[in-house]
Amino acid sequence: MIVRHLSAEPVQNRSMVGISARVALLVSLVATAAATAAPQRLCRELETIEAPEAHQAVAVDGQHVYAISSRAIAKYGKRDGKLARRWESSEAQPLLHLNSGVVVDGELFCAHSNWPVQPYDNTVQVWNAETLEHDREIDLDGLDDGAITWIDRFDGAWWIVFAHYGKGNVAKTTLMRLDDKWRRKRTWSFPDEIVARFSPMSNSGGSFGPDGLLYATGHDLGECYALAAPKKGSTMRLLDVVPAPVQGQGIAWDRTQHGTLFGIRRRDRVVVKTRLSHRGEYAPLKHAMSWKRSDGPTIDAPPTRFRTDRSYSDVHSEMPKRSVIIDQFGQKHSLAAFGVSRACFLRRVGRGKRHGFCSLYFTRANHGVIELATSRAGITWHHRGPVLFPDSERDYEDESVRDPFVIWSEAHGFRMWYTAVGSARDASSICCAESDDGVHWRRGDRPGANLQLTAPADGWERGNVDRPVVTTDERDRLRLHYRGDLAGSRGTGVAVLD
Repeated sequence: MIVRHLSAEPVQNRSMVGISARVALLVSLVATAAATAAPQRLCRELETIEAPEAHQAVAVDGQHVYAISSRAIAKYGKRDGKLARRWESSEAQPLLHLNSGVVVDGELFCAHSNWPVQPYDNTVQVWNAETLEHDREIDLDGLDDGAITWIDRFDGAWWIVFAHYGKGNVAKTTLMRLDDKWRRKRTWSFPDEIVARFSPMSNSGGSFGPDGLLYATGHDLGECYALAAPKKGSTMRLLDVVPAPVQGQGIAWDRTQHGTLFGIRRRDRVVVKTRLSHRGEYAPLKHAMSWKRSDGPTIDAPPTRFRTDRSYSDVHSEMPKRSVIIDQFGQKHSLAAFGVSRACFLRRVGRGKRHGFCSLYFTRANHGVIELATSRAGITWHHRGPVLFPDSERDYEDESVRDPFVIWSEAHGFRMWYTAVGSARDASSICCAESDDGVHWRRGDRPGANLQLTAPADGWERGNVDRPVVTTDERDRLRLHYRGDLAGSRGTGVAVLD
């Protein structure tokens, strides 16, 4: 059974939460010179699935979640919460202590150890995710640095944690990157402030998020720790502590629905579906807008470069060909190789010509989220991760958000228009969001508050409205240019701020 928890109020969590160094950094990169506190990130509870096996961890794929206990795994439908298949350890297939798992290419990989017995005997157990039939065991011969607690697949490598328990021992817990032949490539330790939160237990779960950061959990606390590998040294860097309505244990980012994180509450025996958010996401919009459409499509498409000299929409034709994006691991990519498609470039904003950074808001093919990169000069860009996800609580934008167009002014701060695709409409819509820092975006306090243009019931644009671009006219009024679409016949529409 699925229980849904849809509310504009953020989930409250009693766990102690640290100040977000990650958020503070992002604010400084794109914001104006104003020194204001950033809204705290959190995971909003969306729904729960009853699962007696939800004791150790959860794994997820496109259609199902996998509740994992020490000796059993059950597969439940993500939409209906119904039990699809179940596997349990037996004398023929004896397993002692299963932990976190990850689904990769149709197979479920689970960490397994003989904890608390020593010396440790660590293996990776593999099931066919479709049939939930046990397929094989991978012996991690020689990797006995602790008890294996979780496994993930990210950036072309396997990631595993070997945990230690008890006062004075937790700091020995090790994160390890392995190649496809399960050979150790690099190891890291956890920072002291996280070790203190783990103790006296250890790191129970970990999964790489949509921003390329590692999100780790302890044994009991309702919080996730966003971590990044250091440029130098072997201790992971703590960037953020994110409250979450879970009880530690294994977690799993849904890589078919960016921004969605699954965890468990073992006391309730439920799998918990959450979405990454922040405390100000559903604050009221400060600047309400109403648009008056033109009668039909215009024959002149909006120009590429605009009066503000700060934004343009065709990033590939306007940005220098030598522009590169650096990901969270320090790897350089061309814009095309990174998948940048529809994008908006925002020049330095704020008081004084030298203040602020350049910002690039963009979408990537098949990602369905709006992301941010920042740069000092517009050549070398640093990927900062997604800043706007689909909204599961609003059915006109619960499938994907894309095609961002962002402007900034002293009077209004950052404003973004974007294409929204939802389950309740046959056509795409245009929505808006506001931000004080260019990172944390407000959607309004009620469904429909951020909805700007929808496809009408009839007329030339009744198929779709998308790809917004905003300019100003001779009277300094905002003009919203957009693409209208009907059965493949497209035109450019214009609406003026009413």
